[in-house]
Amino acid sequence: RSLLTAAHCVDPERVGATSVTIRASNKADANTLNTGEYINVVDRRLHPNWQWSGSDMAAPTDVAMLLLASAPSGVTPAAINRAALSGFTGKSIRLVGYGRTSAAASSSSAIRRQITLNGTGQDANYIDFGVAGSQGTCVGDSGGPAFHTFSDNVTRQVGVLSGGNSQCGEASDVRVDIHAGFIDQWLSDKEPPICGADGRCQTGCMPVDMDCNCAADGQCTVACPDVLSDPDCPR
Repeated sequence: RSLLTAAHCVDPERVGATSVTIRASNKADANTLNTGEYINVVDRRLHPNWQWSGSDMAAPTDVAMLLLASAPSGVTPAAINRAALSGFTGKSIRLVGYGRTSAAASSSSAIRRQITLNGTGQDANYIDFGVAGSQGTCVGDSGGPAFHTFSDNVTRQVGVLSGGNSQCGEASDVRVDIHAGFIDQWLSDKEPPICGADGRCQTGCMPVDMDCNCAADGQCTVACPDVLSDPDCPR
């Protein structure tokens, strides 16, 4: 039920309001949405260090978590990247969003599109990508995910689109790994781990939760039956 997005997308202060109503959908073409296809957002949390600056340019704490009223049917939750990124420049990332197709467009397209590019830079807070005025993201794509398929063949979300330039194309994603603590605290508060495969260790399970045996604990043993899910096992 948890949805990761950009704080500036769900901060009422951005539009001079005191409250905000948020609804979500998973439809590829939002132009054809009807009210029965929305899922209400019943709770939200902006990063504690987030503050609206009056600009949609990238900000290092531009992340927020939303709680859907119900889990969408037929949707497998995406894994997030918790491992520190390094040397990400030149690596392939897949961007997804509903935004404008050019800077000249009058509004967002409301159609989900994706593009695969190579990262153009990385620092302590951001992943950079795109070609100005040509390939990348645009207005209306904010809060959308960037995915990377790692050496273990698992695709994880590595970024949240925060901001870019006025030409569209070049932009920056806030790194997910540096906010894993914020995300995991939300999940602990709103969606506690279960005695089953959800990527989080739940103690006291009978039998033992396999996520505990497959955690990053410096050991690769037969206690974890799925070696690809154990970061300590060689690939």
